[in-house]
Amino acid sequence: MIIILEGPDCSGKTTLAKYLLTSLKGNYNYIHNSLDENKNFVWRDLERNIIKKHSSLYDSHLKSITKHKNVIVDRLWPSELVYGSLFRSKLEYSIPELRKEIKNYKTLYIGCLPPKHLVEKYHKRRLYSNEEDFNTVSSVYDLYECLFNLSNEFLIFDYEIESIEKFTRRLTNEYKQCLATAN
Repeated sequence: MIIILEGPDCSGKTTLAKYLLTSLKGNYNYIHNSLDENKNFVWRDLERNIIKKHSSLYDSHLKSITKHKNVIVDRLWPSELVYGSLFRSKLEYSIPELRKEIKNYKTLYIGCLPPKHLVEKYHKRRLYSNEEDFNTVSSVYDLYECLFNLSNEFLIFDYEIESIEKFTRRLTNEYKQCLATAN
């Protein structure tokens, strides 16, 4: 199973990934698509160590799906859509092109979106400890909220209203349904 985690910084993606890695059967890998200090495209592990460098964001995103059978990917095309739109003059790649390449892979998209005030609160804490690249998460949150509302692809996780254990049970049921419709 390929699980894509999306949402603004401080929305619970890493916490959810850690829980899923211990609770799901199937020997999962974890990949966080990100940048290093030199703005190179990299994969990171849960401890934020660089595990692989890539020549392009497209290559990084595509291979995080196509090179693994069971993987939890933190950030893919929705992140490029949100962050690329807000912080760069153009997107790094064609999102329809990547989506076409990965359409035959069974993926579950999880949108992490707790209340905005909590995301902003935790983001400020990370900002003061120099863990963030940008000063505000408000516009990032708004774009993710819009994306999640417009698309039925995302199973939404809000840690304020649903425990991580309950969400994981719901995720498992969604995956079983996904497999049943694919066969």
